[in-house]
Amino acid sequence: MPPSHEKSGLVEMLEFTEQAALKNVAHYIQSAFYDSKACICSFELDSSIKEGDSVCQEIEDAARSTISQFELFGIVGHRYDLEMNIPEGQDA
Repeated sequence: MPPSHEKSGLVEMLEFTEQAALKNVAHYIQSAFYDSKACICSFELDSSIKEGDSVCQEIEDAARSTISQFELFGIVGHRYDLEMNIPEGQDA
C-alpha cells in the first residue's frame, strides 16, 4: 500500500528540518504546518526574515530539496525534481 499524504508529508518535514539544520537556518523557523488535505507545507518564520534575503533563500533551498509543495511568503513552491517534470510552456 502506498504511503498516505500525511505520512509522506511528515517524512518531508523531517527531511526539511534536517536540511535547515545543516544550512544553519533552523532557528529562524518558528513552526511548520503540513495541510494533508491540500498537500502543502507552510512555515512561520522569525520576523527578522524578509522575502529574498540570504536566510530566506537557504530556507527555500532546503524546502525545494525536500518538500513536494510548500508556501513561503505567499508563493507556492515545489520540490526541484517535481519542477523538472513540468512540460515546457505549462505552469505548475
